[in-house]
Amino acid sequence: LAALNLELGSWLDGFSDHSADVRVGAWAVAAGAGIIEVHAKLEETDPKNPDFATALTPSQLYEYVRNIRDVEMALGTDGGHTGEQACEAPMAKYKVTA
Repeated sequence: LAALNLELGSWLDGFSDHSADVRVGAWAVAAGAGIIEVHAKLEETDPKNPDFATALTPSQLYEYVRNIRDVEMALGTDGGHTGEQACEAPMAKYKVTA
């Protein structure tokens, strides 16, 4: 991301993650991403869903976000977290706790 921002300008600040790896979002934040898109799946998610193979389970999503927060702490940023408040009420029944 940093190299692309130098080449293309600073407009590039997001990352669409289809890796199914709980570490990749944190790496993207460390490289300068300010917006992360990742897919989640629940038990009732249809396996025919095109994002099923790369979607994270609730426990994986929890770890994914925790990894991002660790990187933000190491960088001395809070990341803004604006999306969390917007999604909190409708997703409350799916809240992941550890």
